[in-house]
Amino acid sequence: SLALLHSAFYTHSAMSKTIGVPVRLLHEAEGQTVTVELKTGEIYRGELIVSEDSMNMKMRNVTMNGRDGKVSSLQHAFIRGASIKFVIIPDILKHSPMFKRLAEGKYGGPGAGKGAVHAMRIEEEQDA
Repeated sequence: SLALLHSAFYTHSAMSKTIGVPVRLLHEAEGQTVTVELKTGEIYRGELIVSEDSMNMKMRNVTMNGRDGKVSSLQHAFIRGASIKFVIIPDILKHSPMFKRLAEGKYGGPGAGKGAVHAMRIEEEQDA
């Protein structure tokens, strides 16, 4: 699975906060089963219904594991983005069209980073 760290979700520019590549990937994970670990240690796993640029997200059919090991089932859960430690998304999203656009340089702005594009090209060359 792909893991996204909370601190990597935004890129700061001199004038404003822009959406980074991981936030775009989180939006593409809507409709998929994701696992979210909070800073408090609680773990939520369920279908991601909707996510916001602030990483606030709504999930359904959720299994919540508490820090004490207690497991609960919830029909719906709303998670505040600021409380997220990391998100694990399905491996299928590594074939997302967003990564193709990233490799082609269409996300060449502050959110993409030249290092990410370079890493994608190296990975593609190794796969060939």
